[in-house]
Amino acid sequence: MGLSDRQKGGLAVALEDTKTAPETDVAGAPMGCPAHVSQDQFRHFDYIADVESAPTPFDGYLQFRGERPFWSDVSGGFWVLTDAATIRDCFQQPEIFSNRNIGLGYTEQSRKMIPEQLDPPEHGKYRKLLSPFFTPASARRLQDGIRAVCRAEMDKFVDRGHCDFVEEFAGRFPQIVFIQHIMNFPVEEMETFLGWENDIMRHPVEESKAKASAQELWSYLTETLQNRTRDPLDDDMLSELAQAEVDGRPITLDELLDIAWLLFAAGLDTVTQALSFSFYYLARSTELRDKIVADPQIIPMAVEELLRYCSFVNPIRTATRDIEFHGASMKAGDRIVPSAALAARDPAEFDHPDTIIFERPIKRHMAFGAGVHRCLGSHLARLELQTAFEEIHRRMPDYELQPGVDVRFHGAGVMGADNLPLRWTPTGV
Repeated sequence: MGLSDRQKGGLAVALEDTKTAPETDVAGAPMGCPAHVSQDQFRHFDYIADVESAPTPFDGYLQFRGERPFWSDVSGGFWVLTDAATIRDCFQQPEIFSNRNIGLGYTEQSRKMIPEQLDPPEHGKYRKLLSPFFTPASARRLQDGIRAVCRAEMDKFVDRGHCDFVEEFAGRFPQIVFIQHIMNFPVEEMETFLGWENDIMRHPVEESKAKASAQELWSYLTETLQNRTRDPLDDDMLSELAQAEVDGRPITLDELLDIAWLLFAAGLDTVTQALSFSFYYLARSTELRDKIVADPQIIPMAVEELLRYCSFVNPIRTATRDIEFHGASMKAGDRIVPSAALAARDPAEFDHPDTIIFERPIKRHMAFGAGVHRCLGSHLARLELQTAFEEIHRRMPDYELQPGVDVRFHGAGVMGADNLPLRWTPTGV
């Protein structure tokens, strides 16, 4: 998972406020080209503004394709890795490239989302507690519930013939699945949860509002975990985690809260963006759209190829020591962006990388990352995406972009679309 600077306004501030340990604020954050960076590797690249001003967020990164790793002085300074082999190497060396930071800049939070912001060996102790809940078999057991949520959300707009796909579907369907079927929160409080998610994760809001929503969510999670520790529910992930042990001792409430916070953050935004980007490109290509309508059996391959083509997470790593890495002289503490967007469009990794090819034989993409921090929820995400593809292409097969309405994108750690106006001919299915 990656987080944008706007998202940190809610997530990170709330985490900071729950513990009295001080922040670490590194004075003298580098501006311009620091001494350990060669001048020919310096670029003034803003991973929010420059991406949002490009035709699509991916174009903001693709301008650097074929270059060596480069240094930008924005947000305190960071390296951008530009090819798949280098990015994979970074992901697979967590002892050198730490996952402890959730964003750029030079402030670290005293609390960490568990296990995302932990490095081995601590990372593995907590990930193994969560892994049984996110296996392929666990995802398949949710299939009927996922499809029911998908259909219910589509029922609200499908007969109208138009919608804002982000607001009315992509920003609701995966959230309801996760809140209802993974976190086991009350269905009657769904709109409250969705409101918190909007304020914290997706919609640009004032920091004070994001912080207030984050604190309300934090209070809710605290009370919920206390209740499920005292009175566990049957077949409930949070109840089982509350009974877990770490290093031979009972897990603490603080650890449970940091896990629940991560689950809420990671489970509610990424599938939204995968859906939004996928249907943005499908709505622009009647050929690709009609190929799926004509042959639904191709949907798993289509989902995988669009995950590759639209790899939208640009995570942050922090160098733990000085190192010469693929032509970059890095210092301990340097931030690194191993850009999934650039890895996905590397011609050394994929033939015709800028073309969407559903029948592509090799799908070795890094949309879900790689290494020990590879996305734990990838099986659930794939099933949600495949279900949405099936239902949408069955019930609104001629969808297209509404003319005259601009699609707005955002950049940073998780790139995405803020709106996606679609129209279609109602079929009554």
